[in-house]
Amino acid sequence: MSISGYKDIALEKLNGKWFSAVTAQLIAMFLGASVFFYNRKIYGVYGSNAENEEVVNAISNYLDTPAGSMLLIWFLLLIGIGVILSILSLVMGGAVSLGYAKYNLDLVDGKHVSVKDLFSQLNLLWKGFVMKLLTMLYVLLWTFVFVIPGIVKSYAYAMTPYILYENPNMSVNDAISHSEDLMEGKKMKLFLLQISFWGWQILCMMIMMLVKTCIVDEMIITDPKNTVMAFFVAFLSGVGYWVIYAYGEAATAAFYRDITTVKAEQSELII
Repeated sequence: MSISGYKDIALEKLNGKWFSAVTAQLIAMFLGASVFFYNRKIYGVYGSNAENEEVVNAISNYLDTPAGSMLLIWFLLLIGIGVILSILSLVMGGAVSLGYAKYNLDLVDGKHVSVKDLFSQLNLLWKGFVMKLLTMLYVLLWTFVFVIPGIVKSYAYAMTPYILYENPNMSVNDAISHSEDLMEGKKMKLFLLQISFWGWQILCMMIMMLVKTCIVDEMIITDPKNTVMAFFVAFLSGVGYWVIYAYGEAATAAFYRDITTVKAEQSELII
């Protein structure tokens, strides 16, 4: 099947389920679960040191105000929440990844889906933890050899959550090996599927950079109208980014379903 075919399936199955899919994706992301192997590091967003200093000075001046003090309290609260989410991600991320694999496979299979599917595999909490730990460890070790082998291996292991969800009695290492076998000759296709979403992601990032420029120029501090506009633009770009991400997750599930079907058909022909 072509890359556009996977995307067409995803769009068809997401029709009327966008809110559920984006909500599931956001919860999965906060709990450290993802099947769609994007590099989510945004390089160059923070700009030059001079710009950073301007941002720091503007924020420092703002924090001296009563509204700024309240903002600081909320910021510290968010840090606390972040620490809690990090712990949950470490403990639950693997099992939620399995649940998220179930969600997206059921989606492309035309079955009923619910955000509660994310927590349907908590009985595999330990196996999910080991899966996440081993795949990260293997990719890290290959990255020590050289960056490129690490990237290649991340694509080789990409189907592990789907495989382990559909074969819960399989050992984690067997699931990883099966993913490597399944992705033989198909890693580039998954990569091309991912980069087909990059244009929209770059657009969202550019919008975020526009908001950053507003902050550097102190527009959102001196003019309430600009404050509202900047946060509205940031909100829209954030929503757009996660909509694209949920779309990509569904397309990746369609990719998995296609390559496993082809693999099964090839095995039957050999027999």
